[in-house]
Amino acid sequence: MGAYEYAELIDRVLSTCEYLDPRPVRPTKIEIPANNPSSFYWKEKFTFRDGKILSVTDMATFDIDGKMAERNFMYDFRDYASHVLLFRICNHGAWQPVSKPCHVHVEREDNIQEFPSSEGKDFTYALHCIKNFYQQKPQDWEKEDDNGPNA
Repeated sequence: MGAYEYAELIDRVLSTCEYLDPRPVRPTKIEIPANNPSSFYWKEKFTFRDGKILSVTDMATFDIDGKMAERNFMYDFRDYASHVLLFRICNHGAWQPVSKPCHVHVEREDNIQEFPSSEGKDFTYALHCIKNFYQQKPQDWEKEDDNGPNA
C-alpha cells in the first residue's frame, strides 16, 4: 500500500465510523506531493458525538514496493471539554523506521506502554481503539503479557 492507497483506506474507514459527529466525515487535509508520491502528510481533528476529539498528525514515506518505511505520527484521543487524555498512540514526533518502537500514553502523559514497532499502528488501528473505547472492550495495551502490551 502506497501513499495514495493509504489515503483511500483512511477515507473508507472514516466513512464507516459510527461515533463521529457529523457523519460521514471525509479527510480534508491529506497531502501527497505530485513531485514525491511516496510521501504522505495529514493533520486533522475529528469530533465525536459525545464531545471527544481525535487529533491526528500522520506523516510517512513509502518505499518502492508501497510499504510504509518511515513515519512520524500521533493519534491523540481526549475529552474536548476537560482536555483529559484518554489515549495517545505516537512516536513522540520523531521520524523513524516503522520497525522502531512506538507507544501509547494512557490517561496520563507519564503512563506509557511501548509497542515493539509502529507497524500496524496506523490510523485504522487508532479507530479500532476508539471503537473499543465506545464498546467498552479491552484495549491491546490492557491485555499485557511478558513482552509488554499485545499488538
